[in-house]
Amino acid sequence: MESGNRAMRILGLYSSLINGQLINKADEASRYSVNDRTIQRDLDEIRAFLELSFMDTGVINTVIYDHSKRGYRLEKPESIKLVNDEMVMICKILLKSREFAESEMMSMIDKLIACCVPEKNKKMIFDIITNERLVCGSSSERLHIIE
Repeated sequence: MESGNRAMRILGLYSSLINGQLINKADEASRYSVNDRTIQRDLDEIRAFLELSFMDTGVINTVIYDHSKRGYRLEKPESIKLVNDEMVMICKILLKSREFAESEMMSMIDKLIACCVPEKNKKMIFDIITNERLVCGSSSERLHIIE
């Protein structure tokens, strides 16, 4: 591929990563008729772009090397979010600690759910935490994040 097609090569790599494909440097170098170092530089460019987009979007994406699969892949935000059990345990600790005023505690829980729970699980976590609040004897104040 000509050097004028550098943008197309980088966009092709980015598209593959976004679609969950594994990037093998040697395979991609062969596909685009460049050397491994060129593909490495392209991946570095994609990493730099993802870091800059984090500033605008708040979404953390990064390209990582997966040793077990021997290739590069996109680490997406959902894979760095807390799993349901982890979120519930943290919220239970906060609810039972009684170290904070209820408004402070609920604000912290709202923020935890907003930034640490995948969107598809927020309603379920909200329901579980609401139940835990009743068990822990908290007032009927509701979480604000999902309403």
